[in-house]
Amino acid sequence: MKSGIERIGYFLITFLVSLIALGLENMGNGITTSYFSRFFGVYAVYRLTMALFIFYSLLAIFVSCSDEETSKELQKGFFKMKILIILVLIIIFAFIPNGFFDGFSKFAIFSSVFFLLLSIIYFIDFGYSWNENWVSRGEDKYLVAVVVCAVIMYVGGIIGIVYLWNKYSCSLNIVQFIVVIILAAISLFLTLVAEHGAILPAAVVFIYHVSLLYGAMANYTDATCNPNFGKSEFASEIVSALWALLALSYTSVSVSSSSSKDINLGGEEEDEEVTYNYLVFNLTMALAACYIPMLFTDWTQKNSATLSISAGSVSYWVKIVMGIITALGFLWTIIGPVLFPNMDFDYV
Repeated sequence: MKSGIERIGYFLITFLVSLIALGLENMGNGITTSYFSRFFGVYAVYRLTMALFIFYSLLAIFVSCSDEETSKELQKGFFKMKILIILVLIIIFAFIPNGFFDGFSKFAIFSSVFFLLLSIIYFIDFGYSWNENWVSRGEDKYLVAVVVCAVIMYVGGIIGIVYLWNKYSCSLNIVQFIVVIILAAISLFLTLVAEHGAILPAAVVFIYHVSLLYGAMANYTDATCNPNFGKSEFASEIVSALWALLALSYTSVSVSSSSSKDINLGGEEEDEEVTYNYLVFNLTMALAACYIPMLFTDWTQKNSATLSISAGSVSYWVKIVMGIITALGFLWTIIGPVLFPNMDFDYV
């Protein structure tokens, strides 16, 4: 197997299980029979994602307790057996009463907080790594590409704000719009004037912040702020899921990798041996398996069959706060080196 490609397999498995969980969750609307509720609705989400959590946790234990060669074989191979193990776990969980998974849902809340913090840190790191990768090449085509990509993201973010303002305008949401605009303006200004400023991470954080606003507002359970309340907002569901999977992908790779493949506009790849910490990777995937049900069940608050995915005040404020923390975290990467010049900042 090509070096590092097995991680794509793990992402695809997680993505497929997440899609099935999403489908079963939506199919559970109107099902009140306690026996069948275990196969549909929120408890189906808990069953499938707990199977993922157990799988990655067991894999983390096995690779950490084995010698180097055995760990490598366990991590990179036996995918048919791994899929079978996940299916067996799901089947076993199908016969366990719903009450058992209430404990998992509470555990998932705390685990998700750690995953979100990791994803914020490494999402900002992604922007800096992307910017540094292209700028360091010193070629005009890369410098132009940096500017073009940044402009596209800023324009897209501005269009998104205008759209959201027109569709979800209320006093609460207007405050959120103003906060996003102020933070984005400050970030852009400091990026342009600071010696170590970088335009790409600023643009990445801005478009991410706007997408979080969309996910929060499109599913908010208040008819005053959300005219589509009670209707399914499938587009916002997909956006939320995609951002979660992107965060999962880059977080799990970044937190465990020791080397990677450079992005090259010329079509040539600088292919290096990809090595990473198997234990950390699998633990990160286990944390992600805990975050997925939080995304789909409004942090365990989704008790009404009329609510769409991620709908509710809890999900709303989680996304709003997460966006603000991400923006403030990026601002710190600009202000920090100025306030503490003797401190070592990895991105400088």
